[in-house]
Amino acid sequence: SGSRETLAQPEIQANRTAGMTAYDLITHLRPEYLRNRGQNTLRETTSASGPPTYNAPTATVYLDNARYGDLESLKNINADIVQKIQYLSASNAMTRFGMDNTAGAILIFTK
Repeated sequence: SGSRETLAQPEIQANRTAGMTAYDLITHLRPEYLRNRGQNTLRETTSASGPPTYNAPTATVYLDNARYGDLESLKNINADIVQKIQYLSASNAMTRFGMDNTAGAILIFTK
């Protein structure tokens, strides 16, 4: 197993199976990357069909250093093209990518 902050190619290759996504890899190998993080104050979101819901912030996904989306976007990245996955803490993500990364960042690097 590699470091907790980085999933390197040997660990990815040893655990990858056909049809897997980056989300599947992370769920299997580093599920802590997917947990809600950030400020203790939860952000209120409105719902047209009922009362407001409260969501804690989650990490932002970057693909080859370009902002890609939220955690759900990991399901659109085929594990076969992933070379490395790195988790950045909130402070490191805000320093590198800006103040809207209060829950950290998951960096996906492709082959």
